[in-house]
Amino acid sequence: MLNDILSEGIPILTIEEAVLQGGFGSSVLEYLHDKKASHIKVERMGIPDQFIEHGSVDALLEEIGLTKAHVAETLRDLLPAAPRKGIGS
Repeated sequence: MLNDILSEGIPILTIEEAVLQGGFGSSVLEYLHDKKASHIKVERMGIPDQFIEHGSVDALLEEIGLTKAHVAETLRDLLPAAPRKGIGS
């Protein structure tokens, strides 16, 4: 699947409710690096490597920017550069 994305030049957004360092997004970046695909725009969303205060899940997700609204905003910022066609079209 990532090879299809590489050939289409589609931006990638990874989202994880886990620490960013060493996570899924890092694996995607490593794969892109190995494929010499620096032309692919990548945004990662996840938990930063820092102390997070105690609170409700919703409050903590808001604090670190992992809400539906933040994801939608990140996608809007990322997608204008995306091709109009889908993968495999």
